[in-house]
Amino acid sequence: MANVCYMIVTPDVEDSAGIAAIPPGVPNPPRQYMIKFGDGDPNVQGRYRTHNPSYTVNVNPTGQNAKIFQDRVFANRNFHQAPRALEWYIVWERTPGVPGHMRAQLLQLLTAWLTVDTRNAAQVTAFVNQAILVIPDICRTPN
Repeated sequence: MANVCYMIVTPDVEDSAGIAAIPPGVPNPPRQYMIKFGDGDPNVQGRYRTHNPSYTVNVNPTGQNAKIFQDRVFANRNFHQAPRALEWYIVWERTPGVPGHMRAQLLQLLTAWLTVDTRNAAQVTAFVNQAILVIPDICRTPN
């Protein structure tokens, strides 16, 4: 399973509406997810369970190409990296009044990730474009 790449979202989008990040005690605080694309087997020695007890991960078997997705979906669009976890990008829920919207969108993106041939430029571009629609620039900040 070495020649694979993965997409991981924490907290688990199947059972969480994100992390209420700032500030504590404020009604309806902004919520966030953290997302990473990586190469190799994400389950090696349970490496994500230690710091992320709740996450969703989907493995794409078509090859190692995570840097392209990290760059085109997040880095080139100036998304912020998580402190002390520089491969993770922070995505803020920016649909007030529509609880679970980002969660549903991320679930669709995780499903689409399974069908992308990471060796095919047209499929890579199509997935990146879908990710940009699901995670628009407005999601770079909490407000």
